[in-house]
Amino acid sequence: MVAFSTLSPEDQATALHVRKVYAHLEQVGVPGDGFADGIERTREHRRLSTNPHTQQSIDLTEPELAVLRCADRYGFFKNPGSERLIPLNPRTFFPSTISKPNPEVNSITHQSSKEHEIEANRISKWTEMLEGDKRDEGSNIISYKLSDEWESQRERFSKRCYKGIPDRWRRAAWDLLIKDYGIRNQVGKWESVEALFEKFEEDAMLPSDQDVQIDLDVPRTINGHVFFHTRYGRGQRALFQVLHAFGMYCETCGYCQGMGPIAATLLNYFDAQMAYVCMVRLHDWYNLHTIFAPGFPGMVECFYVQERVIEYLLPDVHNTFTAQMISTSSYATKWYITLFANTVPFEAQLRLWDVLFLDGIDVLILASVAIVYALRGQLGPGNDFEMILSKLGGRFELGEGGAIGWIRSIRKLGRRKDLRSIMSSARVKWKGFVKDGSASKMVT
Repeated sequence: MVAFSTLSPEDQATALHVRKVYAHLEQVGVPGDGFADGIERTREHRRLSTNPHTQQSIDLTEPELAVLRCADRYGFFKNPGSERLIPLNPRTFFPSTISKPNPEVNSITHQSSKEHEIEANRISKWTEMLEGDKRDEGSNIISYKLSDEWESQRERFSKRCYKGIPDRWRRAAWDLLIKDYGIRNQVGKWESVEALFEKFEEDAMLPSDQDVQIDLDVPRTINGHVFFHTRYGRGQRALFQVLHAFGMYCETCGYCQGMGPIAATLLNYFDAQMAYVCMVRLHDWYNLHTIFAPGFPGMVECFYVQERVIEYLLPDVHNTFTAQMISTSSYATKWYITLFANTVPFEAQLRLWDVLFLDGIDVLILASVAIVYALRGQLGPGNDFEMILSKLGGRFELGEGGAIGWIRSIRKLGRRKDLRSIMSSARVKWKGFVKDGSASKMVT
């Protein structure tokens, strides 16, 4: 935990005010939660009312219904905005042989009925695969496990994860995949869920000099989502609680902005306590400690591995990057530190996390390589520094079938023995560079 005493008296008072506001509003609530914008309180030091806000009617008002009509299936408001999107043609993902994407492919009619049919079929399959593992005092299932039949069909189970976990089962599946990853990889640090729940509650009562920065970041972490829309609403309070506690979990990492989008995504499926547990597991078991630690050593290692794969798979692109002095960090830092949040459409991000929780951090490297591969016709010889970064530095639009193509590409790349060998060899070499002090010279 970062010492609270490092703050000046004035900053201590501000940090205490921040915690007081969140704690108070957790008790009394916020009017119009999810519908109204809310008002700023921590930076304006508004006086806090001692009266609980009137309970909202079960019946929604017409303005509230209008807000919900503007939200998609994941709770994001349908706002076209002015952000420039970079299309990724699903036909150009590995192992495609198309050299340049065809922009006309993205204009495919949306087949919602077909999607519903596929989703219903997957729900049925996952219902058969999973069974209750633990129950609460009321006999409600709180965690799941693979059925005995499926324990012996791991390869088939992996394929189903890559095909996509249905939303209805995603919370249970993510919880199962994370636990299973810890068991399969024999992780050294294993705190029980109950112990982490207790730690979460204890840390919620402690001050932190990171609270002011967290409070500044909370309202801008996940823009345009109904759960996080209202200032100090339930979603923003939960996000603050998770980031406050997780920022105190590791003294080395503390808090950094990349943690916010990760926590916000988890809060779409878990309550604050379980979102915190998942963050801890990612930190301890999936080596996100090295991603978040000062200097981002784990991320730099991933950059080196990614560069070796691109050098082998796409030599023309690698040579162009080298000639144009384009470093991997200049475009991929955001990808790794947020686990692709706010980089690809939310549905695609969820699909990526399905397989990240299954197979670990190498998935991020393969996901990055898959994007570079899909854009290879726009990144190779003849493209200059600005042209290349304009393609890699924005938000991607995958279009119809794009998420499926991206995840399929990740799986196919990951199953190639030559690429697995290159990745393993690169990690061994990197450890040697770190040991002899030459690592900083080995990444572009």
